Amino acid sequence: MDTIRTTGKYEDYFLHNWDKIAVENNKHLYVGHYHVGRVYPNITIVDSTGYNNNHYEIGHRSGTICIDADIHLGIPETDSNVINMIARWTTSGYDKIILLGDVLEMQELTDDELDTKMHKLGFYKFLESYKGKIVWVIGNHDINILSSELHKRLLDCNPGILFCEYHYLDSMMFTHGHQFDPHIKNWGKFYYLIFKIGDYLNLPKKIINWLVKTFK
Repeated sequence: MDTIRTTGKYEDYFLHNWDKIAVENNKHLYVGHYHVGRVYPNITIVDSTGYNNNHYEIGHRSGTICIDADIHLGIPETDSNVINMIARWTTSGYDKIILLGDVLEMQELTDDELDTKMHKLGFYKFLESYKGKIVWVIGNHDINILSSELHKRLLDCNPGILFCEYHYLDSMMFTHGHQFDPHIKNWGKFYYLIFKIGDYLNLPKKIINWLVKTFK
């Protein structure tokens, strides 16, 4: 579903900057972050797995690549879709899985809470058994993953996980996309706080959008 971040001048800013990066690197760019799915000549925006139960698959000479973006594992709203995702991973035989940022909801939950949830949902169990390649692209909601205790726990399950901000494969480039979200770039945690307060008070989206526009 579109928001003020994915339409108008905010969308233009996002697309203009990422299109420039794609052209400069001579790559087709895959990004997430916006929780919508769209395809442009140089950019593919991958929809959210956690919120919208979507993913993206690429046929490659090395095998089938699965891209899952914005999983936000840990919060109740995404539990059922995370379970569906793990079941799909288990049965589809993917050769490579690219987690396109915001894999864990580290802004709302502690490491221990996320550790418990990954056990409960079978995330650790899948990592232990998976023989393909896993790329973990770091997003703004799991930006502290490398300095957290969870990093070690994840590597204990699967030492082959590659953590990175950008991943390159042939003519393709993968990143989360938050780097050119104008709200995050300009307002940082203040922008996030507005949306969290809105969620806590259960405010209508039009009021949240008004707050963002007013305090821009």
